[in-house]
Amino acid sequence: MSQASGHAGGAEDWHAEMWLDDADNIVLYARVWRTLRESAEYGFDAHNVIHGPGAP
Repeated sequence: MSQASGHAGGAEDWHAEMWLDDADNIVLYARVWRTLRESAEYGFDAHNVIHGPGAP
């Protein structure tokens, strides 16, 4: 049995909590998620990142 997951199996299951208990934390996490979303690749571009240019 995995201590982290509390159940038997090959994969461990980790969980995290975010405490958004004040305005500064809310602004910070909103900025982080916006930055991640803006820098993400989607569709064909994401396919090229994963598989390389010209891959089927």
